Amino acid sequence: MQKQELLSIFITFIVGFFAGGYLYLNVFTQMIQPDSDIETIEELEEFSITSQAYGGCRSDCPAFRVEADGSYRYQYVPSVGEQPLLRSGTLPLGLQRQLDRALEQKELRTQAQSVTPANCNSMKDGIDIEYRVEITGELFVLDSCRTAIDSQSDSWEALSAIWTYFNEQTQ
Repeated sequence: MQKQELLSIFITFIVGFFAGGYLYLNVFTQMIQPDSDIETIEELEEFSITSQAYGGCRSDCPAFRVEADGSYRYQYVPSVGEQPLLRSGTLPLGLQRQLDRALEQKELRTQAQSVTPANCNSMKDGIDIEYRVEITGELFVLDSCRTAIDSQSDSWEALSAIWTYFNEQTQ
């Protein structure tokens, strides 16, 4: 090889090295590192949900507790006269995301306002549901009979979806 060919190869290597370094630092690292403006999972609010059914089920009413990481404990009685069963696990990611999006403190505060019950399911041997939602230390009590719930709201639908999930899993 001649001196000019070696110089051309060396210059090509140096240009390629710096171009690759530039692309790595300015393009690739931006793809793998989260943007500082976007909340990460750890930055989202912590919450826990405890729910209890009451009314016609008497002492055999189901209950559950869900944590912010999606873990749950669900207690239910499979049929009348049997011992209660306790299940634990993790909610599906779709249901966890629905909860994260729907649980807004302003909406929960509005729905936690007490009302005088006029006609509740539990008064006619039906089932009513109470939710205790704790978000960053603030407790919201939502009750299908005693509070001003909006059954069409995102938060109520997300909470009801948990019961639907548990009912499907126990059948």
